[in-house]
Amino acid sequence: MRSSYANMLVLGTTKAAVLEALGGRVALVADEVDGVVAVFHDEVGGGPAFTITGPLSAALHGPLLFFSAHGAGVLDCQAWQGGSLVAEASAPEVQKRADVATELSSVLAEFAPELALPRAQAEGPEAFVDAVGTGDRAAAVDVFRADFVLAGDRQEALLAALGLPTFAASWGRRHLLEDGDDYGGPPLTATGGR
Repeated sequence: MRSSYANMLVLGTTKAAVLEALGGRVALVADEVDGVVAVFHDEVGGGPAFTITGPLSAALHGPLLFFSAHGAGVLDCQAWQGGSLVAEASAPEVQKRADVATELSSVLAEFAPELALPRAQAEGPEAFVDAVGTGDRAAAVDVFRADFVLAGDRQEALLAALGLPTFAASWGRRHLLEDGDDYGGPPLTATGGR
């Protein structure tokens, strides 16, 4: 399992729509599975995640779910709709991390407004699961509170509880390019020339 990665799932759309909405941004895009398209985009070379999640969700009709793993065990989850961050949750929940993010966001807003972190309309596991609106709500919320060693395992369990394809769990663009032989998901299309 990879310890740090980022991926997105766009619900209720097609691969063609996602490729068009990406507009040449660097990414790997998976073929559609059950109305879900996975996008693998790493911040390195592509800019901060919110510079792609906001515009992509604005251009597409379905919700966009962004997942990022930091270290082995921390999974951050965001639900975007119409260009807005509607909900976010982290597991395990760590108040100190939330306080640092809030402080960083305030500093960036003052000194570098173009880099200011977006604020979610709602926070916490329930808010995130409700924003997704699929699967078994109670089981999905429980995933946030369960003990997991690896973030990829938590993402896989969360996606399963939400009734969504699980193939993207623990994969990021960089990992797919470096050791994608173990990837078991649908075929990928590279965009952006890198």
